Amino acid sequence: MRAELQEFIRQLPLLLRMLADPTTTHTAPELYCRLDAWGWDECLPALLHELQSNDSDVKQLVLSIICCAARMRGIELAHPFEAVVVKLLEDNDRLVRMSAILAIESLLASEPHVIAALRHIVGHDEPILANQALITLLELDPARSIIHEVAPLFRDRSV
Repeated sequence: MRAELQEFIRQLPLLLRMLADPTTTHTAPELYCRLDAWGWDECLPALLHELQSNDSDVKQLVLSIICCAARMRGIELAHPFEAVVVKLLEDNDRLVRMSAILAIESLLASEPHVIAALRHIVGHDEPILANQALITLLELDPARSIIHEVAPLFRDRSV
């Protein structure tokens, strides 16, 4: 690994912390492009580590970067993050949970444990998160069969 790349990866956690608050609509796409230019695969371990940090702002930024990666180069590029993203659906910070829901949608993650986690959010989380989880469930279910199972949960909460 070249010395410049090693130095970039070493400074990546600091860079993410500096840019995580405040962010703009361009922060995540710009960072994704830079990470891709330096070497996405080489940056993966640092990004995974930051997703497991205690810094909510950094987690949200990394989740946004994952969404950009999935949109720009396909879900295969972001697939290594799926297990960590699913765990973040239970994060204490509601903004992290919202970012995780959006990342799940970008990753097109539709395994049974992901669907179960989204269903739980629909039935038990804050209304804004439940709304987004329901939208994500619908996006992940082109046959629209899940709506019959989830709608009663959502309806019961809305009354």
